[in-house]
Amino acid sequence: MDSKLKEILIKKVLENIPDKVKPVTHLTGILDIGRESAYRRLNGQIDFSLAEIVKLSSRLNFSLNEIHNEYDDNLAAFEFYKNRLNQPEESFKSMLQALYNRMATVYEAKEKHTDIAVNRLIGTLALAHNHLYKFIYYKWKHQFDNVPLNYYYRELVLSSDISNLIQKASYYQQRLSKTIILDEDILYNTIQEIKYYQDRQLISNDEVALIKGDLIDLLENFEQILNTGENQIGIKWDIYLSSINVCSNTSCLNYDDQVSTSFWIHSDAAFTTSDSQIYLLQKEWIDSLKKHSTLITKSNQKMQADFLNQQYKYLEEI
Repeated sequence: MDSKLKEILIKKVLENIPDKVKPVTHLTGILDIGRESAYRRLNGQIDFSLAEIVKLSSRLNFSLNEIHNEYDDNLAAFEFYKNRLNQPEESFKSMLQALYNRMATVYEAKEKHTDIAVNRLIGTLALAHNHLYKFIYYKWKHQFDNVPLNYYYRELVLSSDISNLIQKASYYQQRLSKTIILDEDILYNTIQEIKYYQDRQLISNDEVALIKGDLIDLLENFEQILNTGENQIGIKWDIYLSSINVCSNTSCLNYDDQVSTSFWIHSDAAFTTSDSQIYLLQKEWIDSLKKHSTLITKSNQKMQADFLNQQYKYLEEI
């Protein structure tokens, strides 16, 4: 490990150790090493192993991206929570855990805001709707798990771990203020996916009715936000309707002195980076998209009605 990287790592470790806690004592507990070994690591006499760095980043809640970016700001590191070496259920659970951790961290920040641009329904916006989110997981299983082609929706049972993570992530998702730019066809792809599995008779009409009920609830929640500017628990959401195609799903989080940018490669999983330059570039794109969008929260009632009517029209297809 070169001296610059070692200096950055030690600085990051010390910054994230709680106040009034002795760094050496804290390090011995996390890494299960002696005081002398901890002291020599903090003084740069011994290198941290890769396993120790990963454990420290997890326990002290700092991202390896932060170290990477400070070491070389010409490079941007991305995290992707779909490890194909893991079982699909573990991968999905890891993705949810990462989402929950990020939202909980943002929630604790004093200053925070989220900007989102979406051209289709993403899992983050469906967390509070059990049947709809179960369908998202079902689709994930078909795409990434070695399930039979005739794997039925009724065969899928969400584990308690996944259900708990969905509930916890939903709690924080609803409590973060947002600016959302919507594509006018946001539900189209989701409806087509439901129809695909329904036409193959893998999802029964009764099961589709439950998913459809969640989609109706989702639209009713959106209608409340459009009318009041706040969600069901009083958190401010600003919703814009884009006049042009929203070409990708992306979010930009700004919380205290931290940033995070996510890019969805499909509806369920995202690449995420804390690189500040990537954040600025993507925030610039979202701001430019906003210039071609119309605020429909507490305004432009005809556009509100046209947008909602279009989504309900899609729902009539199932």
